[in-house]
Amino acid sequence: MDALCEGGDLSFARQERLTEGWKHILTDQFHDIIPGSSIFEVYEDCKKDYAFIESIGREVEEAFLNRRTRSEESVYTVINPNGTAMDGAVLLPGQRGKAYAMDNTALKSQPSPEGLWVWMKAVPSMGVAKIRLEQGEGTGSTVFFAGRHEIETPFYAISLNDYGQITRLYDKQYGREVLPKGQRANVLQIFEDKPMGNDAWDIDIFYQQKMREITELTAFEIEQIGEVRLKVHMEWRYMNSSIRQDMILYADSRRIDFETEVDYHERHQLLKAAFPVDIRTTYATFDVQYGNVRRPNHWNTSWDQAKFETVAHRFADLSERGYGVSLLNDCKYGHDVKDNVLRITLIKAATHPDHSQDQGLHRFTYSLLPHSGDIVDGGTVREACSLNQPLHVIQGDLTLPFESFLSFDKDCVEVDAVKKTEDGKHIAVRFHDFTGGTNRIKVHTGFAWKRRCTGDLRERSLDDWKTDREIYVTVKPYEIVTMLFEL
Repeated sequence: MDALCEGGDLSFARQERLTEGWKHILTDQFHDIIPGSSIFEVYEDCKKDYAFIESIGREVEEAFLNRRTRSEESVYTVINPNGTAMDGAVLLPGQRGKAYAMDNTALKSQPSPEGLWVWMKAVPSMGVAKIRLEQGEGTGSTVFFAGRHEIETPFYAISLNDYGQITRLYDKQYGREVLPKGQRANVLQIFEDKPMGNDAWDIDIFYQQKMREITELTAFEIEQIGEVRLKVHMEWRYMNSSIRQDMILYADSRRIDFETEVDYHERHQLLKAAFPVDIRTTYATFDVQYGNVRRPNHWNTSWDQAKFETVAHRFADLSERGYGVSLLNDCKYGHDVKDNVLRITLIKAATHPDHSQDQGLHRFTYSLLPHSGDIVDGGTVREACSLNQPLHVIQGDLTLPFESFLSFDKDCVEVDAVKKTEDGKHIAVRFHDFTGGTNRIKVHTGFAWKRRCTGDLRERSLDDWKTDREIYVTVKPYEIVTMLFEL
């Protein structure tokens, strides 16, 4: 980024620091560390490693921002790290007042104990937008209705029972009952988890025979309601553990977030959240690296039955023609989808080889996204990006030499990497198709470059270097494309 903004060589010292952090990440993503099947001492080392990795990232980021940001108390810069334009809520910590775009357009805003929430629209792909803050009070208006058991948003009518579970979710925009009649969603379930072997590695299919629901609701409060969002705070107790959860509903987004904090002190008890949905289909779609895969949601054969627990990176989805429901997450990758029930695995708590696995505090968010069409038409990938890489806000006026670093004329590809090539000579931009279709796309670059070509995954050129500024690429289904730019 230094080179792209300043026009000089990449800082060797900062690049070396980033490489050092990257090597630590790779070490701590060894296959036993990730799933929780290493010994206790490994995770004690991991904590120190990740603190070190974060410090490197913060150091490099702050050095760049300090050079490029003009200090101004009334101006905030919103940064979009994603390869597509994004909407979203951002928090101005500790602030009050009225929010405006730099062209004096009023922005939806909502005061809260933590600061001022502002709704941003169409922040440019890998670019920035500005907020100007003025003193004063907002309108105090709201588009929500909230009672003890009934909630209404611009998108949904929601009913809750005395346990904090969703008993009705009606999609007003598409006229759909999202839940089957008589069933409940966001049901926190506990299963006895005692596999025959490989305690931390395995979940055996018979775990489902012993299940309890967490129903001891100890707190329920509508904590925030305004122009931007509605927050319902709930707390539960289960044996030696406690769960705190904020259900967040938005005025301008169909996503329903469940921001969760669990203080867990159980062993051999598996925690899941279940969402039965009124969708009839024979397969579920799971997000994986560089695309997605479909798997049967039935157990008609032994092969199907063996897939009772499957991986998904950022979402699992059930869709029929014209309508579907996605279950998104920001760090939980185990799922089971049987018939019409989407279920996400949250905590496992084995005792071997780590005697203290999953004991203590957990923070994570999972989200429900009812949508039109399939995952492409319904914007599932965009919302999954937004949840995992949200808009980031800093105080001050950040000036960049481009409005958008990189963008595409079609919403069918996702940016995977922007990096210096390993030989240090070029910038590599890597993206892939997530729709499963063939598309001809136009690539827009906001940075200055001399020439460019298409490369392979080893960053070797595949065709002649070109200098023309019109960049068109035909991307095949799930193809990974690497472009090399000489600055």
